[in-house]
Amino acid sequence: MTVAGIRHVVAVSNPESGGGQFRHELPLMLELLASFGLEVEVRQTRHAGHGIELARQAVEQGADAVCAIGGDGTVNEVINGIAETGMPLVVVPAGTVNVLALELGIPLDPADACRLVDSGHLSWIDLGKAGDRYFSLMAGVGMDAAVVQAMNPTLKRVLHEAAFMVQGIPTVLSGHFPLVRVETEEQTIEGYFVVLGNAANYGGAFAITPH
Repeated sequence: MTVAGIRHVVAVSNPESGGGQFRHELPLMLELLASFGLEVEVRQTRHAGHGIELARQAVEQGADAVCAIGGDGTVNEVINGIAETGMPLVVVPAGTVNVLALELGIPLDPADACRLVDSGHLSWIDLGKAGDRYFSLMAGVGMDAAVVQAMNPTLKRVLHEAAFMVQGIPTVLSGHFPLVRVETEEQTIEGYFVVLGNAANYGGAFAITPH
């Protein structure tokens, strides 16, 4: 096998990530990956949650690695499809914010991210779990989750990270959020939203949990 024992790669691609702006770059990405001796099979997501299904199928069918081409939402779905299987994940950022790529030092240019595969270097990352869902970055409860759920895709495509602030204003003003209480052995904290951070950055290059 090539590239750290990886040859057959299933690429889970979200054509709508980043407002579809990277769609025209997909052939170049595939050409680059193939130039490293990889056999790449592309499977495009069609609906929410489809990335989980496609990633699970890749594991069941014996792929050597799964490549997530899209934003953090696409990457999260792929992670939920391969978590606890030992399946290597290749991240090619093609979304609006790409926080996980920022965290891991992966180039934000999709073509440059593909070239990184040639180094053959694999790293382990921790995952959090909320209910039956894994997360690599963070999990939000309360006001934070409401803003993300209400996000207008067009607004996100135009304003990028700033869209969360713009969307947050009407969501906060119109919503009624219950008080959230977090109890630990050392202290009890109350607030209207809680973010469980498994990464330093939040919604972009905003380090709210640096340690």
